[in-house]
Amino acid sequence: MNAVSNAVLRQDLNSFVEEVSAVDDFFIAEKVAPVYSSDVKDGQYPKFKVASGELLNPESTTRTPTGAYGRVTRQYDTDTFSTIDRGLEELVDDSQKKDIKRFFNAEVQAAKLVKRSMRLSHELRIANIYFNNGNWNTTNSLVAYTNANLATINVVGDVLNAIDRLVNKGYMPNTLIMSSNVFTRLRQTTNLQNYLRGNRPSDSQILVSQKDIAAAFGLDNCFIGRLPYNTAGKGKPASLSPVWSNTYMWVGEVMGGDLFAGGTVRTIVWNPEGGLWVTETYRDESRRSDVVRVRNHTTEKIVDGFAGELIATQYA
Repeated sequence: MNAVSNAVLRQDLNSFVEEVSAVDDFFIAEKVAPVYSSDVKDGQYPKFKVASGELLNPESTTRTPTGAYGRVTRQYDTDTFSTIDRGLEELVDDSQKKDIKRFFNAEVQAAKLVKRSMRLSHELRIANIYFNNGNWNTTNSLVAYTNANLATINVVGDVLNAIDRLVNKGYMPNTLIMSSNVFTRLRQTTNLQNYLRGNRPSDSQILVSQKDIAAAFGLDNCFIGRLPYNTAGKGKPASLSPVWSNTYMWVGEVMGGDLFAGGTVRTIVWNPEGGLWVTETYRDESRRSDVVRVRNHTTEKIVDGFAGELIATQYA
């Protein structure tokens, strides 16, 4: 083989490397707060409650000839929502764009990163709804989720008890949400390992997955909140914290579609504005820049605050 003696190293042709490039796979907000598309920006809708709507009243009457059946007078309450216009822009300078095009398309990259920032804000709002003990019935875990308690943590009892409480209120829970740290700890617990093994004695540990946990409890989904965000201000060294805290796990009923379908939380999008994530560009000639904008017109709404339960993990 002939040696290529005139080859020149071109560092500028190396692939563009972005830190935390895998983070876009960590978002779960759109899964646990499905989009409901609304024709109106601000709306009011009827809401049936168990008591006033007589949703679980066991009533029937007997009728004699020429007599009448008993009647129910059902009432409904109303709830409201109001969407908010949110967005973020980034300047793509002409000279910078020309210089950086050796590595990547500056507009495409700007759009990707601006959208990520918008999605992070959405994820934080959804996490603050779900992991807020003011929004749901909250029960302490049977045993504190500490590393010292790996042999005694009773996650099976915690989740099954929460499911029972929901079923007793007339719900069919289908989703479990927890942080990445809580997931890592629970995978190591004797209680969960034995529960998943069932009647198959084994000294080996199971590599517990999200699907294993969901299936074991008869749920459709187990979502793990892995997403970090930077709490430091601009120009400061990054200080990362988890979006989904270790303080709670959430069990409940997540539904999509019309608000009458029930479930817990929706992301309501005013559809005349274009959808959940709208990317636009325009020219700012005074700055010799193209402007990349990502925006939406949305709100996050608890549809039914009784359809979920929080488990306080006592994590430490």
